[in-house]
Amino acid sequence: MSNKTTFKPEEYKELVEHSTELISLHDLDGIYLFASPFSEDLLGYLPSELVGQNPYDYFHPDDLANVEHSHHSIQASGQKARVEYRFRHKNGSYVWVETTSKVIAETDDTPGKIIANTRSIEERKGIELRLIESKARLKLSQSVARIGHYVFDVQTGIWSSSQTLDGIFGIGPEYDRSIQGWLNIIRSDYQHDMQAYLMDEVLGNQVMFDRVYPIQNQASGTTFWVHGLGKLETDNQGKIIRMFGTIQDITERKHAEEMLIKQKYYLEKAQELGRLGSWELDIENNILVWTEENCRIFGVPSGSIVNYEIFIDKVHPEDREYVSREWSAAMQGKPYDIEHRINIAGRVRWVREKAEVSFDSKGDAVSAIGFTQDITERKQLEEQAKENEDRFTGAFEFASIGMAILSTDGVFIKVNKALCDMLGYSEEAFLSLSFMDITYPEDLTADMDNVRKMLCGEINTYQMEKRYVDKQGRLVWGLLNVSLVTDNRDQPKYFISQILDITKRKQLEKELVAMDSLKNEFISTAAHELRTPLSAIMGFAEILLSPELSSSFNEEQKKEYLGDIYNKGEALNRIVDDLLDISRIESGKQIPLDLQENHLGELLTKSSDYFRLAYSRHIFKLKLPKESEQRKLMIDFHRINQVIDNLVSNAVKYSPEETEITIAAESDIDGWTIKVKDQGIGMTPEQVGRIFDRFYRADSSNTAASGLGLGMGIAKQIVEAHGGDLWVESIEGKGTTATFNLPYMYPGTKPA
Repeated sequence: MSNKTTFKPEEYKELVEHSTELISLHDLDGIYLFASPFSEDLLGYLPSELVGQNPYDYFHPDDLANVEHSHHSIQASGQKARVEYRFRHKNGSYVWVETTSKVIAETDDTPGKIIANTRSIEERKGIELRLIESKARLKLSQSVARIGHYVFDVQTGIWSSSQTLDGIFGIGPEYDRSIQGWLNIIRSDYQHDMQAYLMDEVLGNQVMFDRVYPIQNQASGTTFWVHGLGKLETDNQGKIIRMFGTIQDITERKHAEEMLIKQKYYLEKAQELGRLGSWELDIENNILVWTEENCRIFGVPSGSIVNYEIFIDKVHPEDREYVSREWSAAMQGKPYDIEHRINIAGRVRWVREKAEVSFDSKGDAVSAIGFTQDITERKQLEEQAKENEDRFTGAFEFASIGMAILSTDGVFIKVNKALCDMLGYSEEAFLSLSFMDITYPEDLTADMDNVRKMLCGEINTYQMEKRYVDKQGRLVWGLLNVSLVTDNRDQPKYFISQILDITKRKQLEKELVAMDSLKNEFISTAAHELRTPLSAIMGFAEILLSPELSSSFNEEQKKEYLGDIYNKGEALNRIVDDLLDISRIESGKQIPLDLQENHLGELLTKSSDYFRLAYSRHIFKLKLPKESEQRKLMIDFHRINQVIDNLVSNAVKYSPEETEITIAAESDIDGWTIKVKDQGIGMTPEQVGRIFDRFYRADSSNTAASGLGLGMGIAKQIVEAHGGDLWVESIEGKGTTATFNLPYMYPGTKPA
């Protein structure tokens, strides 16, 4: 007894009229002879509007050749053929459809015809487009993040690498991709350790490869730091077959001590959409008839006798209540168009079901006809696309460096929190700006030139260091990486930018240059300061040591020369003392003090008397408190004398002759305050601000006064070691006043 189902002509008509596919009949030239009512839902045309028309007049010009090839194929082979193309809708737009067609052979009294089933694939095409875009984002993200991948065949010892990794390594297609070739890329001082790590630890112990190491780019010779990851793959016997993994350029992270964000997406290509099955249900007799395709979808043998209970048993347990509820509603007249899961041989699949229920004159449901579409692949693609979109969004939002998406005219579309924090703008404020608005004017031309090259297709990405202007008007240095995202026609869509804040690095570079310049200036000055007294010492010593020269001088003159030698030696000794003091300060040690009770007035008097004799062309004035107000201080006599000597010497150096230099002292209940005031050239506010810097001299020209630029810094340290403070006030062109105070109580001592 055959289980083959037969249909009456009116049943076939009912099936065609309610089909959710366009069923059409054409002559061998393609002219429409018949079109089912679904033509209006699918294409916007009534069947009567299509009959007699040539479908080629409605095809998208780019798809004509493909459709024409399919048309000729079915006529030549007699076999069924399937083709995808775009059809012009009645509203003027093009919709994606898929047509399966076959030739009906010619008979004696009937010419040959073509029968076709056409259905919409707009939804599938949209998913495919999103997947292409997601894959492009992954590729661009890897390029921006400088991540390449590789596969190492352990059996042959040969590895292959991606284009990005070849760029990191600086190698071409002909490079030796053996283990030795990999070792040759690694910096020489790491090669031995990396070979041992790969062979003994990774391959020997079968562990994951995870190591940071330096390489030397084979094209440029530049050293890069990379982070290599690798996973081993074994056969059924546990024997290693291959290792696959990634290598990322982390040079910036190593140099700037910041972790660059790693982005990794895994995308899979969508499979073809499932086929479409149809069914008919006799509700009164509970007889369910499935076509062969519907049986395949539900995993039952073709021609099987089924009913509603068999169908509901195939539905996923968690979806049965939902399906039953929707079917019950359909029996009451509600449209039935649902998506749910089914269990087929232990595997879960998704289906879409749509049906139309017929009712008798009493309003009771008597039959239903419907279609089942396997949408498993579509569901998987949707979930996969959402997962990748979520990953990209997460990586974008929570990246530790600034990231932005910009339109092709440079306007911000989306920014992350790191970029907002970096430049001080809110996300809302950013979306009203372009990158031109926040770029430092001097850097805009180079940036715009790179953008032009990308839009013209000359380059795919670019990297540059540039300055930004933050919301407060401050300059922020950034390392900018930009990639261009294109659509499926390679037309520019938007830019993805990554911005690493390198302001601190730039400041350090600037400070290092300034320090290097200062160091060179100090060495030159120190050499000059040491050479001057040495030249005098050697000159006088040569005279005294030579019998011919010294015989012409009397004892008084010789004694004078010896005094000069001694004075120059004292000058050298002071220079050496200054260098030793600054060395102690630089190493974090305090200047040692020999604290004794001393009369500061006596020290100032002796110092003033000395300078009056040594520099008789200047006018020195000494102002001291009344003798009854002069209390002793716990001070290091030598060190405080060094401070006064430095301050008065500076006043002499930078004051014209015949001008006054005043040494004034005051005492109160806390201690002494000493001022050294001159009527010299004075200083600018900038010079005053740097007066205590190491090696700094307010005037470093060839005609400047001698000195190493150490004295003021040492003087301040000495005063602070006594518990006091030293500061300078100056007016350019009018003179300078240096003031310091000394407390009666040295820090850590108790009152007598």
